Amino acid sequence: MIIFGTRGKALSGDALQAVCRSCGNSSHISFGVLRYFHIFWIPVFPTKKEAGLECQHCKYTLLGKDMPNEFKDKIKESIFPFKRTLPYFTGLILFAVLIVSGYASEMTRKDTEKTYVTAPQINDHLVVDLRALMDTETMEYPYGIMRATKVSDEEVELQISNYSYQYSSGALKVLRDQSSRSADFWIEEPYIFTKAYLIELYNDNKVSKVLRP
Repeated sequence: MIIFGTRGKALSGDALQAVCRSCGNSSHISFGVLRYFHIFWIPVFPTKKEAGLECQHCKYTLLGKDMPNEFKDKIKESIFPFKRTLPYFTGLILFAVLIVSGYASEMTRKDTEKTYVTAPQINDHLVVDLRALMDTETMEYPYGIMRATKVSDEEVELQISNYSYQYSSGALKVLRDQSSRSADFWIEEPYIFTKAYLIELYNDNKVSKVLRP
């Protein structure tokens, strides 16, 4: 199955007067050939634009390098205006929209998490880089989960999970499928952080996710 490659599209143009090299007829139809890169047959961007002429009498065709220079630019200008070639940038436009949407979504998530970290509440869950807590740079499974159990004006009391994970995505998956609700998931002895230290951990990317039920 071919999922990407290049394809061509013929675009019709206007009638032009030019002497045919084959039969001497002067009546021609202009056209253009637009080649474009595609993914899953969705045009991503044009790769080549060629101007052509076809004799209306004998069908003798001139294309690309064979085209007289006095017609080439004129035909390209009339056949390939921006509004006509815009659909062949569809894939590129969609890709740009996805990037912008993803960036906006990430910024919204970050703003929400900053609000949570600045004003924590009981039962907030955090995905934490345990290396920051253990003061080490080497751990086979460096990501854990913490949950807030008490919140005062200056401090937050948190329990840490009995389990750790190789990637932060593994810890996040556990939170989303609610495995953390089991009785043996949490270590009973809590950690006590100042709110300022919790914010510092987040700003240093040592807290990678903050979820609030």
